[in-house]
Amino acid sequence: MDVPLYVQLLGAPSITWLSRPYAVPRRQTRLLLYRLAAEMEAVSRDQLLLLFWPTKSEAAARRNLTHLISSLRKALPHPDLLLTDSSAVSLNSRLATSDSAALFQLADQESETAWEKAVSLVGGSFLDGLALAGSPDFDSWQTVIQQRVERKYLRTLAKLVTAKAESGELTAAIHYANQYLATDDLAETIHRQLIILYASVNEREAAKRQYDACVLALERELGVEPLAETHAAYEAVLRGELSQEQPIRAKIPGPQWRTLPSLDLPLIGRENEKKRVEATLAGVDSGGVIFISGEPGIGKSRLMQAVATAEDATILLGYCRQATLSLPYQPLVEALRMAVPYPKFGAGVKPVWLAEATRLLPELKDRFPHLPEAVDVTPPQAQTRLFEALAQVMLGLAGQRKLLLCLDDLHWADETTLSWLQFIVPRLSGSGLTLMVTYRSDEADSLAALLRTAQRSDNMTGVSLGPLSGEAIREIIGQVSTGTAPPDLAVRIHKMTGGNMFFVLETVRDLWEQELLEDPPESLPVPASVLETVQRRVRRLNPLAQQLLDAAAVLVTDLSFDVIQATTGRSDLEVADGLDDLARHQLLLVEGDGFWFQHDLVKTTVYKNLTPWRRRLLNRRAGDALAVVFGQDLEPVSAQIASHYDEAGQFKLAIRYYQRAANYALRVYANHEAVQYYEKVLTLIESDFSDEDSDASSSEISDEALTLQVQLSEGLGQVLRRLAYYERAEQAYQSMRMTAEKLGDPEMLSQAWLRVGEVQDSLGRYLDSLESAAQAETLSAENGLDASHAFALFAKAWALFRLGRLDEALPIAQEALVQSALSNRRDIMAYSQNTLGAIYKYLGQYEASEKHQQLALQLFQEVGDQRRVAGVLNNLGETARLRQDYSEAHEYYRQAVAMAQQIGERDWLVEFLSNLGYAQNKLGKYRDAEQALLQAIRVAQATRPQTDATLYIHLAEACLFQEKWTEAVTTGREALRLAQESEQFAVEGEAWCVLGRIAEKTDAPIPVG
Repeated sequence: MDVPLYVQLLGAPSITWLSRPYAVPRRQTRLLLYRLAAEMEAVSRDQLLLLFWPTKSEAAARRNLTHLISSLRKALPHPDLLLTDSSAVSLNSRLATSDSAALFQLADQESETAWEKAVSLVGGSFLDGLALAGSPDFDSWQTVIQQRVERKYLRTLAKLVTAKAESGELTAAIHYANQYLATDDLAETIHRQLIILYASVNEREAAKRQYDACVLALERELGVEPLAETHAAYEAVLRGELSQEQPIRAKIPGPQWRTLPSLDLPLIGRENEKKRVEATLAGVDSGGVIFISGEPGIGKSRLMQAVATAEDATILLGYCRQATLSLPYQPLVEALRMAVPYPKFGAGVKPVWLAEATRLLPELKDRFPHLPEAVDVTPPQAQTRLFEALAQVMLGLAGQRKLLLCLDDLHWADETTLSWLQFIVPRLSGSGLTLMVTYRSDEADSLAALLRTAQRSDNMTGVSLGPLSGEAIREIIGQVSTGTAPPDLAVRIHKMTGGNMFFVLETVRDLWEQELLEDPPESLPVPASVLETVQRRVRRLNPLAQQLLDAAAVLVTDLSFDVIQATTGRSDLEVADGLDDLARHQLLLVEGDGFWFQHDLVKTTVYKNLTPWRRRLLNRRAGDALAVVFGQDLEPVSAQIASHYDEAGQFKLAIRYYQRAANYALRVYANHEAVQYYEKVLTLIESDFSDEDSDASSSEISDEALTLQVQLSEGLGQVLRRLAYYERAEQAYQSMRMTAEKLGDPEMLSQAWLRVGEVQDSLGRYLDSLESAAQAETLSAENGLDASHAFALFAKAWALFRLGRLDEALPIAQEALVQSALSNRRDIMAYSQNTLGAIYKYLGQYEASEKHQQLALQLFQEVGDQRRVAGVLNNLGETARLRQDYSEAHEYYRQAVAMAQQIGERDWLVEFLSNLGYAQNKLGKYRDAEQALLQAIRVAQATRPQTDATLYIHLAEACLFQEKWTEAVTTGREALRLAQESEQFAVEGEAWCVLGRIAEKTDAPIPVG
């Protein structure tokens, strides 16, 4: 393009500035740009009013247009790009153009080169996928331009077909004819021309297939038969009467490369491989062979194209296709046809070999009318003579100028072509002919003989392409993005694509086109082109390998031999063969005793293509398989088993394993995961629990469901409280309470009231906590629930203690201790002892306090309650602090913090850290104190609605003692603000004292009280 701003409108629209992608933010602003760029002509303001705001008043629409033009001017990268006057708006043609405008201009020129450029611009329909809601005039304009583009495109293709056929460029004529029919398969004239062209290049089978395609299209769409002329052309093909003279061209044109469509970017991430191939080419200047291998889409063809186009050589290109496996010599014939019209073609080649080559290239008879007839010999000799003829023709071209024969996707070459390559490879040294081929590494078996032959020569090089690195993907994103993409995007794309170049480029392009590069969604979209590519790869597998891949996609992890076998029900040998096949096709990677998907995209695609009933079946079998294979060690995979049963609709089994997963998560302190499992199983119970047990009555099932719901709500509330998610914990406990009421179970209801009270205590709502304890006390007393009654007494005593009503709390705590001992509930005894310790501490009876706390510590250790052990250690630290034994206090606080961090306890961690920081300040460990208090503030900010001012007072002191004056002033002022907002008058006084001490040391002003 000769101008800096280029707008692509044919296909998915895009904008580039100075050859780099450029983003115009607002949708309507982009649509205005597209309208102006479509024909690069001035558009009247009145037309734009009708186009964008057909239902608005003229005054409102004109105001909108003024704003829209202003928005576009700001969004464009250069102020002179937009030209406006009182009546019309246009783009500056010196600085901007579009593919549609270029198409209209080039198609009207009388030049084949211009026509070729014109049709190459068409990548899809005009503004493909775009529409302006509520504007029929915009839709009408878009339709008119779409039709105009299509007419211009087809007329230009038709001119190219005729021109290329007349100039003897039959391969090009065939290409453009097929391109025409891909858009309009009812064009009988083009069908007829294509039949004749195929016959002219001796592809009679293709001509016959084209006639059949013409008949089918006309019958399907129009209900008519082909014209007499078309049928006559077909009959002539059958009789072998068609021929067409092919004029001589002045030079061999460059090949038409067919690398997979994607972003137009330089070769990124393959610099080392490119240098290696280029160095090899320089070293085998007199002839050799280069093999480029890798998985599909890894960038083999791109690398070959990049290297070949940079070489000063004649380049012949042949494509091997799966569809032409049965056509002998097809890629070689395709490559040589490019050179036949070249004036020096055949120079130095004996006529006998040119005559032999006419068996594959009948046009040579027209090119060299005085050739002798090819010699008829026995079949073995005939092939040898033909091999030699092809070799002589190739070597003759190489003798005039360095020749690079590029064969793409050689794994799909026919056997005869591969045999000829084995024939020519030993003769490459010193010939001037270099063979460069690409092949899929998973299909290397078909090339084994050729590779062995090449390895025996001293001029063979192999380059194997691996995945793109994360850094290369980051560079690709940087080339495309006009803003700042998230730093982890490259890592996420690498994980999803496995570094496959095609997958990477298509994913980046898809994100760019949707304007998601700077703000990608959590789940990256999979482009349709990638899905189709993966689906094609999977379809090539045999049924057994496909079945194993389906199972692997369902399993996701734990892709061990035993689990896959148990899921599929196949024999050892079948699974081994199938997994070998999947590894050979590079769909699964072998790592130790397990298997992994080469790309997440493969897993995603395979899973999406499973029918719903097959997904359910495989998920059920996967759940059964994991349960059998892991036997007694189910806990680590219980969540995975639950997920499989959930997907399979086996909800009771899913509920059972989600419970096990939650319990296991709690044991390993994976609190967040435990929350997920609890919530998942509660959802299942509410929606599906009663669907599976046909033997039990609905009332029994309902009671069972409600009982389980109470237990799970309690577990969820406990872990949420541990994480300091107090509001969510209270919701879980209230749900527990309401379910217990439905169930009519007084013990469960009493327990629910106690749990509600616990979280109310954490939220500082001590009166509410006292009321909840009283509800539990009444229920348990009325129903003779001794243990629950003891627990309720403890909870009531604790709430009174929190309210500072120590005289009331003390006898109730003592009664709770007696009741718990009678009930033999050591856990409640521990709670009661701890409460008594706290009460005596605040009564100043430190010896009695420590005695009760040590008993509580011992009891909590016996029952294995690590959370409460941490709490009592903190309480012992508090008592030691009140006795001013800061060393002992520090040790207790340190143990409490370590244990809380170990079990993921955030409910009490802030308090523990605050106390630790205070003790460290007292011991002169100011730097340690600062770190502990900063951590406490971070946890508090993440878990609490408002941070305690005391934390900032302690932190200000730590900074003061380290002479960090700025930090001391800042934190002291924050402590004062928080104390005033929460009306903590005693704490406010402490804040004033700290600020006063800071003022004594510095000139910093302090707030006026």
